[in-house]
Amino acid sequence: MSPRPILILLLTLLPAWRPSAGPAPVQTIRAMYVADVVALDSAMAVLYRAVKTEKPPRVIRQRFRQARLAYKRIEWLTEVLYPFSARQLNGPPVPEGELEGGVGRQIDAAGFQVVEEALFPYNADEKAALLAQLTRIRQTIRLLWQVGTSAPLTDSKVFDALRLQLFRIITLGISGFDSPVDQRSLPEAAMSLQTLQRVLALYPVATADPALSHELDRLFAEAGNRLRRSSFNRFDRLVFIRAVANPLGEALAEAQQALHIPVVTGRRMLATSARTLSDSGIFDPYVFAPVGSPKPTPDRIALGKMLFESTLLSDNSRPLTQRSCAGCHQPERAFTDGQTTALALGSAHDRIKRNTPTLLHAGLQVLQFLDARSLTIEEQIDDVLTNPREMGGSWRGALKAIQADAAVMAAFGRAYGSLPVSRETVSNAMAHYVRSLTGFNTRFDRYMRHDPTAQLTSTEQLGFNLFMGKAKCGTCHFYPIFNGTVPPDYVRTESEVIGVPATADNRRVSPDSGRYGVTRLAIHLRAFKIPGIRGIANTAPYMHNGVYQALEQVIDFYDKGGGNGLGFGLSNQTLPDQRLLLTPREKEALIAFLRTL
Repeated sequence: MSPRPILILLLTLLPAWRPSAGPAPVQTIRAMYVADVVALDSAMAVLYRAVKTEKPPRVIRQRFRQARLAYKRIEWLTEVLYPFSARQLNGPPVPEGELEGGVGRQIDAAGFQVVEEALFPYNADEKAALLAQLTRIRQTIRLLWQVGTSAPLTDSKVFDALRLQLFRIITLGISGFDSPVDQRSLPEAAMSLQTLQRVLALYPVATADPALSHELDRLFAEAGNRLRRSSFNRFDRLVFIRAVANPLGEALAEAQQALHIPVVTGRRMLATSARTLSDSGIFDPYVFAPVGSPKPTPDRIALGKMLFESTLLSDNSRPLTQRSCAGCHQPERAFTDGQTTALALGSAHDRIKRNTPTLLHAGLQVLQFLDARSLTIEEQIDDVLTNPREMGGSWRGALKAIQADAAVMAAFGRAYGSLPVSRETVSNAMAHYVRSLTGFNTRFDRYMRHDPTAQLTSTEQLGFNLFMGKAKCGTCHFYPIFNGTVPPDYVRTESEVIGVPATADNRRVSPDSGRYGVTRLAIHLRAFKIPGIRGIANTAPYMHNGVYQALEQVIDFYDKGGGNGLGFGLSNQTLPDQRLLLTPREKEALIAFLRTL
């Protein structure tokens, strides 16, 4: 059965609803959502015919843009209710890989972003592949139509989806994350906000709080005007987030409260009660701890810090093999060591092959290590402790040394009471300490919270706008955490192939295989987890091999298009290899902004 015959029925039902009578908002929202899914299918049919009948490229691209706008009307609810379908419709334009039972599995790219790359520029020789991709998208859309009324929907979930979509616009939409080639992110964000306003209008906010309703209308109008009247590179993202989007998030939360609609329950990295992404304490670094493990307490974190700074966990058989975690992750250096790569245990010359990453905000990522081989910090601790080139210890020796230390045992008793000194409790304490190294109180954070004591210079403001726009940094280092954990659901941390050189002369690519050594997937050759860049001014040298000593070198590398821009010819590079064409002033502004973190 085709979805189109029900479209007229759905559209005739929608205008008849009034807050005082008729179906409840969630029922109307379901009908509205299905109608928007049908409209998307129609737009895709028009695009499909344009490609099949070989319309001029400009016509095909225009049909594509109309289909994308139609998708933005369903994105807000699709992402919450049907996340797998959302990835099929609008996933990354490159193949991805994951581990299943220790074996790597490649997931082919699909969706609008793949189509975008095929259309800009359009090559008629790729017509068959393009039609196949469009067919896959339409199959997913029809599946959405079939299940559009099946997933449980409540008023709480509706308001949660509204705020999450606003956060998606702030973090991904205005950065160009899912429209990297055509750069139509701003009008698409405007369409998305228009949909949110349309949904909110189904609730009696004006009756509950007339002044709040008026403020919501004002903020929606201002947001739409700003998005529609600016070009991608000139858009002031800083002002948009700080003066429009954040107040809109607060107003949505106040509307939910005025309507006596409870916040959704459940635990996730981003608090369900978050009003803006600039709020304090909205990210939970302990959400990725192993299920059932002891919860964090101040005493457990204090014990973890004591163990982190102690040499009890290392091979203590001789002076050169006595090492603490803090020896390489030095607090004064943002928990790095200032070395290209750390010295191997017991050696004055031999070095391990990778740079020591910062531990700041390490808890706010799904995977650990630069090659993303560990799922938890607890697994990472085990790996480092038993690695003969890093700590060179053993759990048997570490537990024996801990039990022989009166001060540590006293702290352990305060932290765990009658629980035994074990691999699980020791790694639990240390992992909780690492997760505690999370805080959002830099000058940039305070500025975003309108702290009058924290200001950004015009150069720093320009730097943020470049970071989130022209320079494309924000499409990998996602605001506001600035790491690779993808907002706003924060359930996956991305890796990328950027083509880091072996030496600072940029003549050849680094031989490090990266994540390939874990998954054995060709797409992961030279892929590395996207690192967090908070504290970046104190974490030099940079890149997985410490090849660059200064931020200026890092910016130049990206400005040239990464490894392929340097001529390395990497077939699987995921970083766009087009030059950014940053001016000297723009590079200075980028670095000035980075230093505010």
